[in-house]
Amino acid sequence: MDDDPKILETVTRVLEEAGFEVHTTKHSAKAAHLAERIRPALAILDVSMPEKDGFDLARQIRSRSKTARTRVMFLTAQQTGPHIEEARESGALGYLQKPFKGEDLLRMVKSVFSLAKSS
Repeated sequence: MDDDPKILETVTRVLEEAGFEVHTTKHSAKAAHLAERIRPALAILDVSMPEKDGFDLARQIRSRSKTARTRVMFLTAQQTGPHIEEARESGALGYLQKPFKGEDLLRMVKSVFSLAKSS
């Protein structure tokens, strides 16, 4: 989930080329409902969103029974230590800063899946 169409397009292209099924939305209000409907293995969120910040959305996704097992990572321009710490506290297993390269995104996604398996 990101409010920048170019970021959504890039993430979709990179992940689909790697064999992932991708669903996107640029509205945080729709993201929680989409997650409950499709029960994704991973939710990639932005910190700064117009309706609800990514931290609150991560907590909401992780607190619902249908999506409690959904892994969460952040893809964001926010680069401060407090943001990274809040991401961890909200249940995120990864944090990638924008701008990013496709290979960095894939590496982080694989890392998130590896971390989730080992915990």
